[in-house]
Amino acid sequence: EFRRVLFRSVSSVNISAGAQDSITYEAAEQLYLKGDHANAARSFDEYLKKFPDGYFALNARFYKAESDYRNKETAKALEGYLFVTEAPKSIFTEKSLLRAAGILYATNKKPDALPLYQRLENSADFRDNIIEAQAGQMRCHYDAGSFDNCILFARKLIEGDKVPNELVREAHLMYARSAMA
Repeated sequence: EFRRVLFRSVSSVNISAGAQDSITYEAAEQLYLKGDHANAARSFDEYLKKFPDGYFALNARFYKAESDYRNKETAKALEGYLFVTEAPKSIFTEKSLLRAAGILYATNKKPDALPLYQRLENSADFRDNIIEAQAGQMRCHYDAGSFDNCILFARKLIEGDKVPNELVREAHLMYARSAMA
């Protein structure tokens, strides 16, 4: 008898929109944290359909993009990363710039990758991301035939701190090829 009364009182409780927002997001986030990226991507997508301007919408877009990236759904991932890069700066901006630029470069959309690499170099907090941004710009300029700019970024890498030896060798090669051109 007590259970029936308790059930009736609990089943008639209305959960606020804010609580629904939080619960829905947290369920998707748990899937992401467990490494279940296929289900996490679907859950974040459901969250965004239900709460497109929800409290966790930016987080959901970023983690959905990360899940899509890990699921090798690069077109979907790119869409999410670009959304995050256009939003006000957040803890997700730097990684979104890095991933979006990398996807664009890898899919031969190098002219679109260049401004993202530029933004990343100017806004990154992590040295590794600054190095990656400079390398991306060097490669984009070389591929576009902008050899003076390629040399500029090759120098930054050659003279930079904590640049991996392999990248320094690549920078020397790009410098030489650009000087020859």
